[in-house]
Parts: sequence; C-alpha cells; structure tokens
Amino acid sequence: MKVQLIDLTDTFATPFKLTQIQQLTYQELELEPVLSVMAKNDEHIQQAVLTGWFTSMLPTEQLKYRQATIRDALSNAKLIQELYQLSDTTILQVIDEGWGLLMGSASYQVSSKANLIKIFLQAIEKIQAQAANNWQSTAFKHFFQRLAQTFSQEKLKQMYQVIASLGDYSPSYAFSTNLFDGLQGKMSELDYYTKQTRATQFFKGVQMQLSTNFVSFVIGDRDDNSSQALGRYENRAMWGLATEVSNTFNELRHFFNELRAQLAFMQGVINLKQALPENTPLSFAEYSLEIKIVDLRNVVLLLNHPARDVVGNSFTSNRKPLWIISGANQGGKTTTLRSLGQAQLMGQSGMFVAAQSFNCNKFKQVVTHFKREEDTQLNTGKLAEELQRMQRIIANLQQPALILMNESFSSTNEHEGSIINSQIMAGLVNSGVTLIAVTHQYEFSKMFASYSKITPLYFRAERQADGQRSFKIIPGQPRETSYGLDIFNRFFAPKTNEKTTGDDIEESN
Repeated sequence: MKVQLIDLTDTFATPFKLTQIQQLTYQELELEPVLSVMAKNDEHIQQAVLTGWFTSMLPTEQLKYRQATIRDALSNAKLIQELYQLSDTTILQVIDEGWGLLMGSASYQVSSKANLIKIFLQAIEKIQAQAANNWQSTAFKHFFQRLAQTFSQEKLKQMYQVIASLGDYSPSYAFSTNLFDGLQGKMSELDYYTKQTRATQFFKGVQMQLSTNFVSFVIGDRDDNSSQALGRYENRAMWGLATEVSNTFNELRHFFNELRAQLAFMQGVINLKQALPENTPLSFAEYSLEIKIVDLRNVVLLLNHPARDVVGNSFTSNRKPLWIISGANQGGKTTTLRSLGQAQLMGQSGMFVAAQSFNCNKFKQVVTHFKREEDTQLNTGKLAEELQRMQRIIANLQQPALILMNESFSSTNEHEGSIINSQIMAGLVNSGVTLIAVTHQYEFSKMFASYSKITPLYFRAERQADGQRSFKIIPGQPRETSYGLDIFNRFFAPKTNEKTTGDDIEESN
C-alpha cells in the first residue's frame, strides 16, 4: 500500500539526522524559531520538517505535486489535524499492545499480530470516512481511491472474519513415515495439516502434503519431554502462517508510519501558516534558472511583528551566479541573507515562501558560512576556524549548491581578508556554485576583478541622507565611505532625541 501524498517514493519516514554542515546552516539561518512554531514540541513534526528542508532536491514535477498537496492541506486544515492525530494514536496503540511480539511461539505471533492488524483496519475505516470531503489535489484523490480498492466494505468484512478465526486458531499436523523390513522406519519432515478456513485464503495459505492414512496418538499428562517436543513441532507447523501474518502486519505498520510522517510535514506547514500575521505575503515557488523574488520577508521577524512592520526586498539575478551585498552596519544585510536562505529551503521543500512571488533554482545543498566567534577552547583563532570550515564545505560539496557567506574572513585585516575572500569566492563560482555574499570589505569588491572575469551582481543596504536605515536592499555598487557617517555621528553628532544606541554600530543585521 502506498501513501504518496508528498513523497512518491514513500521514504519520508526514514530516520534523518542533520550533518555537521547542515546543523550550522540551521543555526545561522535562525531556523530554530521557525521549526519550534511548526512542531509545537511534536518530535514527529520536527523530524518531518527537517527531512523536507534538508533532503536532496526533487524533480520539478514532484515538487509541483507536493505543492498541490500542501495547498489542499491548508484548505482542509482541521481534517489534516484529525488524520495526523489518528495515525499517531493508532501507531502508539499498536506499540503499547504489541510490546512483547519479539518473544513467544509462532502460534502466539499469529494470534497477537492478528489483533494488531485489527487495530490498523479499524483506523483505515476511519480514514476512509474522510474520502467524501472536498479534496482537490491529485495526491489525496488517488490516496482515497487506493484505500477504496484495497479495503472495500466486502474485503474489510472478510479480513475481520479472518482475524476472528486466527484468534483461536488450532491447527493439526502429521508426520509421514515409511516402514521397512524388520519394522524399521524413517520419519520424514513435518507436514502441515490445517483446517480449511479463510485464513489460508487471505494470508496466501500454506502448502500441504497429506497421506491418505494417518495414526494419531495422545501424550500423557506428565510426559514433559514429549510435550516440549510437540511444542517445537507445533511452532514449525505454524511458522508459514505466522510469516504471512507478520508480513501483513509489517506492511500495515509501514503504511501508518509513512502516513504519519507525511501528514506531520503538512501539519507543520499548517501550524506555521496559522502563526504568521495577517496580510503576510505568501506564495509557492516557481522553479527556473532565473532567480526573481518580489517582496521577500524574513520569517522569524514575521513571527514576532505585524506584517506591515517587516520590510520586504526584491531581487532579480539576471542568471548571474554571484551576488554581493554591501552597505552600512545595521542596514538589514544579514537579515536579508537569512531570509534568502530560509525561503530557498522552504521553497524547494514544497511549502510556501514569505514573498509575493519566488522564482528560484533548485539546489542539492544550501550551505552557510557566517563569521564565527573565537574558539572557546582557544585551540584555533577565528580566521583558522573559518578556513577549516570552508575546507569542510568544499570537501562535501554537492552540485548544484547555494552558499550564503556573511562577513567571511573578516577576522583579519581588510587587505588580507579581501585577498582570501576574492580567491575562494572566484574558485567556488567557477566550480558551478551560486554564491550570495554579505561583506563590508570595500577593497574586496575592487580586488575581485583581478582574480576572476566573473561579473557580480551588486546590492547595497540603503541608508538615507540623515543616516537612517530603511532596511531595503537595493541594486548598487559598494561605497568606500559606507561607515564614515556612522563614525562621525558616533563621536560628534548632537545627542538629541536619538532613537539609536551604541549597539547600532555593531553588525548584528
């Protein structure tokens, strides 16, 4: 049985763990508050969202398929919540009642797993009751069609009858023998003789070889050795049926685990949508080589402020693989860089993006390289740590890749940092990487042309004539005097009704 709501391969429930590089990307893009809102302390939603964000990119047609499912889920939010809770409680009930299934004889396995199969079938009936709702996506329509074909009312009736017969199943079995001269005999392998019930039909049956004559015998009440031997033979006799019942149980268990994982991702998207302020621009990504973004906003800011207070930015790549964002401190550069990374992961996972429109390429990797603090153990300095981290990124790079660099190699002097930055960035872009970099190194932008024939796309944090920040990122070349006015105002400007603080000169945005 296939779920195939957001994952055509039905591997969404496969355990997933972030790599070290992915963990740093998760931290530097400030995704933790977003995941917290989506998961609401539910570990299954958390796992599903991380899987959606960080697993390999899907073909465009599969992403369109997933987007349609997500739209359908958003339109049927209450039903998705009910289906998700039903799948979760069903799995928990099966775990609770089947904790000892690894132990016991084959006959115990048959009766116990038959009862657990009944729990699954009862849950499937409840799921089927939602088929009549207004589902629009191909995924949900086909999902309920598959359930109807596999679990029609007649088939469910037969399955329940089989389960009832398995609960008190009591097979018989025989040993065929051959007698030779001197009444010497040879006992063959155990043959299985079963009652003709629906169990043998539904669970594929067990092959039988029966002689026309057989002799029965009775074991005495105190003959423990014979009783134990008979138990071993009974276990062998039941093994074929136990295997068929176990296969059915495992198939149903996989179906429900996969269903829960895929519904968990949808529930996470629903939770985020409900937490965002009204009038937040939302759209689903279009996929193309040309990156074109209109009114993109930072999701973390939207979770804490009205939509009207969060500045949006627009970009067009002109198919250039290198963007350089410069400008004054506290101008919104790092916040914008994070919003680009957040939107890329969200967009290529099939969920909505906080923008009026979002045309993007798809990347196997979205990686960050932000400036780091000094090593707490003092084993390395900032520059050494930054270089080591870039080395790990390059060693594990999977193309096509998007790398977001924020003030990289700024821990040394500007001249040396500019040389390192320009050489590394040129090498990355020449290897096929798409790169978006925030930098305050004016010398770097001039030096870059010496190492590469690449023409970057330049953006700049807008600053008004009076020094106020609009937090808009506009097209523009770096300015050599980006910080002169800030320094002057810090020491010489009159301190009258200023809304800024000393923290304003530090690069936190």
